[in-house]
Amino acid sequence: MPRYDAAEALALIERHRVTNAFMVPTHFSRILQLEPAARRRFDLSSLRLVMHSAAPCPPHVKRGIMEVFPPGTVTEFYGASEGGFTRITAEEWQRKPGSVGTPWPGHEIRVLDEQGVALPPGEIGLIYVRAPRMTFRYRGAEEKTRGAFRDGCFTAGDLGWLDDDGYLFIADRRTDLIISGGANIYPAEVENALSAHPQVADVAVVASPIPRWARPFSPSSSCAAAPR
Repeated sequence: MPRYDAAEALALIERHRVTNAFMVPTHFSRILQLEPAARRRFDLSSLRLVMHSAAPCPPHVKRGIMEVFPPGTVTEFYGASEGGFTRITAEEWQRKPGSVGTPWPGHEIRVLDEQGVALPPGEIGLIYVRAPRMTFRYRGAEEKTRGAFRDGCFTAGDLGWLDDDGYLFIADRRTDLIISGGANIYPAEVENALSAHPQVADVAVVASPIPRWARPFSPSSSCAAAPR
C-alpha cells in the first residue's frame, strides 16, 4: 500500500491469503479503531505469524490485537539497528504481560547500574546484550561507539528489568527519563495509562522544566494527547 489504511490492510490479507506480516503498534491501534463489525467481516485465518516491534506496545493494545488475529500468531521481538535482543510468543505474553521476552538463542541479556554492576531481578537499569560476533560502530561518533560497549556487551540505551524467570521488561529510553523531586518518572508508563482512555488516540510525554518541585507528581512534565 502506498499509504497505510487499516481496513485495506485487512482486506489485502484476506484477498492474498497472507501468511506472515510485520507491523508496529500504531498499525494495531488503527485496526482496533475500526468498528468490531468491520473487523469481523475479514477472513484473516491465513495468518500464521504477525511479528511486531519498533516501538513499545501498550498492554491494552496487545490484548486487543490478539483477539483480532488468529490465536497464537502475534509475536514480538525487541532489538535495535545494532542487533536483536529478545522475543516473546503470544502464549508467553499471556503469562508475562508487558514483557518483551527472553534472549535470542546464543544471546545474553544483562541489566546493569551506572557502574556496570549487574542488578537483581526487579531493579531497573541499562539493558545490555552479549551477542555472538556482534560488532558495529556509529559513523563519525567514536565516543558514542565506545560508550555503547561494556565488557563485551552493548546497549541501545534502553532501561528495563528482568524478572525471576529471566523475562525482560522495558521501562523507557534512558534519554527520556524524567527526574522530578528525586523520583524517576518513566514517560512510557504515563503514556500507556493515558492511551488506554477511549478518548485518546495517541499521546507523548516529554519533560518540561519548572523553577522548583513543590509536591509529589507536580506538573514537571507535559502531556500532548491526540483526542479521537
